[in-house]
Amino acid sequence: SKLEPESLDALVDFSSLSNLSEDGQQLADSALMVLGEVARNTEDGAVTSRLTQALSTAASDQRRLIALNALANAGDETTVPLLGDYLTTGSATVRARAAEALGGIPTAQARALLQGQLQDANPPAVRAAALEGLGKQTLAPGDVAALTRFTDPEEPPHGAPLRHRGPGGAEEGPSRSGRHSEGPSGADERSGVHGNHYAGALSAVDSRKIARRRTPMDYRTLGQSGLKVSPLCLGCMSYGEAGAGTHAWTLTEADSQPFFRQALEAGINFFDTANVYSAGSSEEITGRALRRLARRDEIVVATKAFGPWRRAPNARGLSRKALFQAMDDSLQRLGMDYVDLYQIHRFDTETPVEETMEALHDLVKAGKTRYLGASSMAAWQFAKMQQVAERNGWTRFIAMQPQVNLIYREEEREMLPLCRDQGVGVIPWSPLARGKLTRPWDTQTHRSEHDLFGQQLYRAMEANDRAIVERVREVAEAREVSMAQVALAWLLQKPGITSPIIGATKPEQLSDAIAAMDLSLSGEEVSALEALYQPHPVVGVYAPPAPDGKVSLTEEGMSA
Repeated sequence: SKLEPESLDALVDFSSLSNLSEDGQQLADSALMVLGEVARNTEDGAVTSRLTQALSTAASDQRRLIALNALANAGDETTVPLLGDYLTTGSATVRARAAEALGGIPTAQARALLQGQLQDANPPAVRAAALEGLGKQTLAPGDVAALTRFTDPEEPPHGAPLRHRGPGGAEEGPSRSGRHSEGPSGADERSGVHGNHYAGALSAVDSRKIARRRTPMDYRTLGQSGLKVSPLCLGCMSYGEAGAGTHAWTLTEADSQPFFRQALEAGINFFDTANVYSAGSSEEITGRALRRLARRDEIVVATKAFGPWRRAPNARGLSRKALFQAMDDSLQRLGMDYVDLYQIHRFDTETPVEETMEALHDLVKAGKTRYLGASSMAAWQFAKMQQVAERNGWTRFIAMQPQVNLIYREEEREMLPLCRDQGVGVIPWSPLARGKLTRPWDTQTHRSEHDLFGQQLYRAMEANDRAIVERVREVAEAREVSMAQVALAWLLQKPGITSPIIGATKPEQLSDAIAAMDLSLSGEEVSALEALYQPHPVVGVYAPPAPDGKVSLTEEGMSA
């Protein structure tokens, strides 16, 4: 809103360019997002016109979501017909975002379009978003009466659970962790799927106003700390420069942005990355997105150190020198003064435990991290590190990040019981087994074809893993939900699990993960999912020391 006219014209022109390189398209998308921010405080017709054009010509859901996010800020009633088109066609994620955008335009036409999406035949996410949009409008008594069917416990569409207010106004019913809760009569209320539209209807009827998050997020403390995190953590390994590092399947910065917004709007406040993801560019993208979209005091940012950032001596590991350098580099890339959770990515067999734990403690005391965490290692190694810290009065780990999913459950033998006994929070990586638990076994994706580490993880027990994936499909079909929701709901119900780290490169993947928090599996379903598992070789735990390489010259030294 403070831009000079010529600067605004330049933004409009630049966002309109086509046939660009990948980097150029990323910048054009960034210009579009800036226009969306400008639209919030200006009524310039050129801005709205450009945003509607971008929506009409978008070739992917990611770019449609960018344009819809921008139009949601504009709130221009001239865009209602176009938003109405996207309300009825396309993916559920795009339709839901269109509904949210229409909610900010207080016209009779917008209300009519939203009311048309309340039929049971529409996806639950679209109905929930339509209810949220109606909750932002000024509703006539007849409109309110039409919503009351969503609060009728006798007619829950598709078996979704009724969320109701208790005598004190607190919401009762199935908890956000996916576990059962007792209703007013003490009876166990079984959770189905997609309960969000109930909360939306109740809020619309009672107060004609619906919050951005359609149901409250069940934040929980991480380990024995006061740090509050969401039940899901957004893993940011999927966002980075594809040509950097070893992850050729990552998304560009522009394509990554909608996922951060989608996560934050759902109530997710926990974000995990590492210094080695895409050669550090993941931290850069994560930092810029969160600085733009979130309030720093509300979110929890986690990163890691251990892996080599250069093939040279002292450029890897958990020595005091390496940890101090890795922390400073991560903070610079994130553009932040501190991280909330600093994690060691693996156990370092070449550095004394005492040196590592004292260095980590000093980083806490220096104010560069608030808490400490660790990732995959042997349970005895983790116990030893905790004991060394306690013996010397140093900061202990509050979190462990192991691999846990339906086709790799070896951590149930020692690490998970240790964490429960010691009050350590568990934030599993690869909860969906690199996507294998989300689709038929033989289905290939761009990531599965290029994810070399993932290919190594699930080779040894392919026949057993294939059978388990098929069992997930059977349960998902019976419950009429996705395989991802079943696999993640199973993990969310395990004792001691705090916040699985979920990755997303498609909007529906993140939507599935969020929906899994409302899915409660029966004891019979859990038994069926677990019955086929056979012991697996331990993988993803031990990281052999990488070659050091040799001392390298700076760019100035090389050019001299």
